[in-house]
Amino acid sequence: MTTLDAPIEVDALSSAVEQAVALGAAVADVLPQDDVRVLLDPALSAFEADR
Repeated sequence: MTTLDAPIEVDALSSAVEQAVALGAAVADVLPQDDVRVLLDPALSAFEADR
């Protein structure tokens, strides 16, 4: 399976993460940078929110 790394740029990182979690995402254990959050959708596909 091929995956696509397409970070989502947001203005307010903490607010965006809260909204994603409210919609069913989970924050991954790996946080590569202070201004990047890796999240997992309900199917466990990873996506990033970048500030």
